[in-house]
Amino acid sequence: MESEVSTKKQLLSLVDDVDLVIRLISDSAIGNRRKTENVKNFCILPEYLLLQKNKKLADLTEVACQQQKLEVKVKATRAEIAMKDTEIKCLQKHLKAAEQLLGTALHQAKEKLKSFDQANKGSVMSEDIIKYAHKISASCSTAAPLNWTPGDQRRPYPQDIEMRCGWLGQINNSDMNVKDPMLKPPAQLGTDGIQMPSFSIYSTGVTLLMLGFGAFETGNQSMDMSTFTDGRSTEDVDVMSSDSSSSDSSDSSGVND
Repeated sequence: MESEVSTKKQLLSLVDDVDLVIRLISDSAIGNRRKTENVKNFCILPEYLLLQKNKKLADLTEVACQQQKLEVKVKATRAEIAMKDTEIKCLQKHLKAAEQLLGTALHQAKEKLKSFDQANKGSVMSEDIIKYAHKISASCSTAAPLNWTPGDQRRPYPQDIEMRCGWLGQINNSDMNVKDPMLKPPAQLGTDGIQMPSFSIYSTGVTLLMLGFGAFETGNQSMDMSTFTDGRSTEDVDVMSSDSSSSDSSDSSGVND
C-alpha cells in the first residue's frame, strides 16, 4: 500500500503524526500536575513515537530528493524526445519529397530508354539525312528582294500566281492568244485586276531579260518577241521565283566531289 501512495502524501501524513505527538507531549506535560516520576514515565511512549516518525520522515525526505532528481532527468528527456520527434517529422517530409522525385525521375528514365530503343531500331544514316535535307533546300529555297527587311509587310518572295500575272506570264499568254481565268490571282491577295506589287528583284530581272530579248512596249503598241519561245519564258519564270536552281547545281557538285 505504501508503494502505491505518493511520496508527497506520505510526507504530509508523517508531518501530521509528528504534530500530533508533539501536542500530546506538551498537553501531558502541562496538564498533569503530578509528581516528577509519573511525568517521566508518561512521556516515554510519545517520545518513542516521535523518534520513529522522525526516522521515517528522514527516509522519505531522501526518497523525495532522489525522485526530484529523476523528475529533472525525465523533463530533459521529454524535451529531447519532442525535439527528436520534430526532426523525424521533418525528415519524413523530405523522404516523401525525395521518393516522389525519384519516382518521377525513374519514369522519365524509362521513357527515355524506350525512345533510345526505338531510335536504335529505326536508326538512319547521316548521309541519308544530308541527302534529304539537300532535297528540301533545293526544292523549297527562295530568294528575297535585296531591299526586303524583317517587318516589311510585303512578302519576301514572289509566288507562282504573281509571276504568271506579271509581264512574262502576259507575254506568254499573248503569244498563245489564250485567256485563262484561273491565272488571275484570288481577291484576298489584293491583285484582282490591279497592278501587282513591285519588288526590286522583279524590275531588275525583267529589265535584263528585255534588254537581252529585244525592245517591247506596253499599251496599244506592238511587241517584238521573235526570239521568245515557250520553253524560254518558262525557264525565266522559274529563275524569277527562286535562284535555288543555281545553288542546287553548285551544292550537288560539291556533295558529289
